[in-house]
Amino acid sequence: MHEDVYIHYAQIPGTVNEAISPCEGGYNITIDPRQSTEGIMRSFRHAMKHINRDDFSNDNVQEIEYESHRG
Repeated sequence: MHEDVYIHYAQIPGTVNEAISPCEGGYNITIDPRQSTEGIMRSFRHAMKHINRDDFSNDNVQEIEYESHRG
């Protein structure tokens, strides 16, 4: 299955650096551009990890983030 990834830059309130939302045919990744270049790349890699792991089939956000940061 081919899924497209669309990257958008927008300021995100709070301490969130990126947000991911499924869309028809793929995913939208919104990245807060106020980060450093390295921070933006880290946010992108983090978002892609969620997409590649199909984390959107799990409703427990705390569990998803725990597993994502664990390794």
